[in-house]
Amino acid sequence: MLPGDVLSTGSGAFAMLRFEDGSRALVPSDSQVQLLLAQRRHMRLKLLAGRVESRVTPQAQRTYEVETRRGVLGVRGTHFVVRDDGDRVSVEVIQGAVAALTDARAARPAIVRGGFGATMPADAAAQTRALLPAPAFQERDGALVSRDTRRLSAQRVPDAAAYQLQIASDDGFEHLLWELQAVDPAFTLPRLPAGFYHLRMAALDHDGLEGLPGQTLAFVPHDGSLMGRVERIADGRRALTWEPQQADRRYVVELARDPQFNSIVTRRTGVNGKGLVLPELPPGRYWWRVSEEQGAVVAGSIDWTTSEFDIAAPAGLSPRPTASPSKR
Repeated sequence: MLPGDVLSTGSGAFAMLRFEDGSRALVPSDSQVQLLLAQRRHMRLKLLAGRVESRVTPQAQRTYEVETRRGVLGVRGTHFVVRDDGDRVSVEVIQGAVAALTDARAARPAIVRGGFGATMPADAAAQTRALLPAPAFQERDGALVSRDTRRLSAQRVPDAAAYQLQIASDDGFEHLLWELQAVDPAFTLPRLPAGFYHLRMAALDHDGLEGLPGQTLAFVPHDGSLMGRVERIADGRRALTWEPQQADRRYVVELARDPQFNSIVTRRTGVNGKGLVLPELPPGRYWWRVSEEQGAVVAGSIDWTTSEFDIAAPAGLSPRPTASPSKR
């Protein structure tokens, strides 16, 4: 970005500004920030709407300022959040200290230290108060997120009006993936690829000030919930397809004559997301199942999606009896 440029983020979008000295500014979704000045000794941003979270590298004789419609916030080295929700302008300081100077005549800068926040009224000095404490995640959370419920919760914080949860791929929360808000400290996580994620939850007070963040690490297991279906194609054969289809992934597909999958008709690995066309099959009932390929795993540990279908005998013919399944 160059001085004068404006950065806007839409819903569900996040951006990170990095500066030469290592300082960085995270611009969450639905926010707008303008770069006013970018010099070796002086950095100045203007928050036009939404939020900006700054982590400023301590450096002597260097200033970092965030301008708002109610005043200016100046720091030398700290971690703080500035927000403008349209009704009020506020700042929350996680670490360090911020000098908050409003545009009110004769107002003196208010020093907002770590663990405190301040609202910035139009006609008075900034009003400082302690931030709400960090929510404590439930003990079972952070170790495993259930593939079925994807629920994650924390203990309630007294005087909290709402809660905010952020999900990132790194512990510095520079690569935000999701941001959710709820009245209660309980969230259903979005569907995420299997892996480890960093979670950060904060309580919001009745004025919208964001409290201190509680942080944890969560593991999301492989989610085998695929929506399977059988389609009849033009030449009369059956095609097995599933949703969601992801072209960059490979799948395991099994077809059997019994629901226990003891009598396997075919087993295919490395199937792409377009599905699988079956050869011509004798009349009868078939069961099939599909799962995303997970490397060298045994069948008992795979999260299968199972379905069944019938192939009717031609008119005037009876289907051949199905042999009793044999154990493999």
